[in-house]
Amino acid sequence: MTMRDRPLCPSAPLSTKARVIGVVTGQGEIAFLGKAIPVDQAFVQEARTGREPERRFRLAAPCARTGCANWAGQGCSLPERVHADLAGTVQTDRALPECGIRRQCVWYAQSGSKACQGCRFVVTRAAMGAVEQGP
Repeated sequence: MTMRDRPLCPSAPLSTKARVIGVVTGQGEIAFLGKAIPVDQAFVQEARTGREPERRFRLAAPCARTGCANWAGQGCSLPERVHADLAGTVQTDRALPECGIRRQCVWYAQSGSKACQGCRFVVTRAAMGAVEQGP
């Protein structure tokens, strides 16, 4: 399996293996770019100035699977946790956002469009290896 074919985590920390897939808005939601933009060393350096990059950008990278604290059993625990946390507060019949990684997204592969509905509310906190949620 090539790097291009590997499943992607849509909430990864900043690294040169990552791709920018969105920007965190002032309201704390993700504005998706529609196309994933590869990250290079210059971007990593620049992004590390100022606030935590993961609080400003939404990044995707190859899924770490069992090497990730959010992996439980056979899959990522985040899509179901996000869906449960947002139940009743998110409009679920809304059109899916444009996404530059949907074909490779671990969350989408596991949970389908249900994962996409809550995805815009997830902001990664790399320093703690955690994910912050909330509308």
